[in-house]
Amino acid sequence: MVKPLIQTWDTKKCTGCMSDFPVHKDWQTQPLQCGPCRLITRKFVDAVEYLLRESCVISHPETKKVLLKLVQDASALYRKKKLDGEDPRRAWRSVERKLAHTIWSDKTLRKIVLLTIKELKIQAHGDARADKRNQKRSARLLNGTRRWSG
Repeated sequence: MVKPLIQTWDTKKCTGCMSDFPVHKDWQTQPLQCGPCRLITRKFVDAVEYLLRESCVISHPETKKVLLKLVQDASALYRKKKLDGEDPRRAWRSVERKLAHTIWSDKTLRKIVLLTIKELKIQAHGDARADKRNQKRSARLLNGTRRWSG
């Protein structure tokens, strides 16, 4: 017999924003943060910038238009809050949180942004590994002596 969804979900308090969010009871490792807070800690703004700059990543042009509209609205809201005299850091945090909530609530945007975050993380890891290899190789070449057979 299938249980109704109301009984299989728990509510948990987010450690980041202290709001309640639903968590499935059967999950062994339940998240400590809500979805928007997880997006913020993963630096989703960098992923959104990358998506807007690199047009080949997004398969649907409508998705890019939606992201561009969201970013423009967020930018306008941030500028308005700064002009109203609000602290720039506090204004940015509130705008960032609103943008994270909007992206998290739309399943297609959430999927694209999470995949891009993962891709950027892999690229950064690969770049760091390549830099380390190049440093080791150049150090070996500088410190090593060549023996010439004669």
